[in-house]
Amino acid sequence: MIEGNLVNLRAVEYADMDLICEWSMSDARRSFFMDRKGDVRQVTRDELAAMMSARRAQRAGYLPLAVERKDGTVIGCTALRGAGWETHAAEMQVAMFDDTTFTEPAGEEAVALYVDYLIVDKNIEKVFVRALTSETAYVECLKRLGFVEEGVVREFTYAGGEYLSVAALSVLRDEWMAITPVQRTRGVSGTGISS
Repeated sequence: MIEGNLVNLRAVEYADMDLICEWSMSDARRSFFMDRKGDVRQVTRDELAAMMSARRAQRAGYLPLAVERKDGTVIGCTALRGAGWETHAAEMQVAMFDDTTFTEPAGEEAVALYVDYLIVDKNIEKVFVRALTSETAYVECLKRLGFVEEGVVREFTYAGGEYLSVAALSVLRDEWMAITPVQRTRGVSGTGISS
């Protein structure tokens, strides 16, 4: 478990799957369930269970994590889409079940804790994200934490009757480590965990 002042990150449990699936079935399109080809889709409980089983079998150290408030309420989840062990790069996703959470200190702290875990604990050199440009709260949260927007791929995918553009953002180890530990884990709003 990764502990913060406002949130904890813990391994996703099978009991969390109904909440995740319900969130994925909403009308809003989110990059969290965008596959490697760029298709944005919704997942069933069985598909999610199969994904979790496959991840457990492949990479025990990189399981999806649930984001929960200190009272135990699950408010989101994280995932690692891929990690290039040769390049020490990883594509991460952080999802909040209510997108406005990214504008709150708890959302910032969740993202900062996950990035810090990947860079400091897992020795990742570059953490990158593909986010739909319509996910403005997520993109702005990443930028507040030091991610640099590398560009936008216009009309990258088609889902729900519309073309969707994708922003690519990243932060490098040197950039992340240049921020003091307190700032890294608190985010720029100054709330969150202290080191």
